[in-house]
Amino acid sequence: MRAIVVSCALIFAGVGLSACGGDNATTRIEVAMKEMRFTPSVLSVVAGRYTVVARNAGRLTHTFSLNELGQEITVTPDKTGTFEVDLAPGTYRYVCRILDHEGFGMRGVLKVRSKQ
Repeated sequence: MRAIVVSCALIFAGVGLSACGGDNATTRIEVAMKEMRFTPSVLSVVAGRYTVVARNAGRLTHTFSLNELGQEITVTPDKTGTFEVDLAPGTYRYVCRILDHEGFGMRGVLKVRSKQ
């Protein structure tokens, strides 16, 4: 039993360290896109540099658009798109700009807090 506890502790320690990078590392924001929704639809992060990862789990092509920041990617079904962005404190909307997907509810909010 003691061997199992020690093994688990080592595994979790390794996972925690693998998330640590150098000064140039960026943190990932992951969003799934499906027909007429983003998951999650509300994100909250601290200001900084991020890699946005948008995975299209739906059957239609979608965009992930941060209009206020001039960022948009188009992602076809079963594919993933990424971009890097510097986020300043504020509230940003993300939407799908294909046809009227936004009108059908494909939108979300990204809240960026100041570093403390």
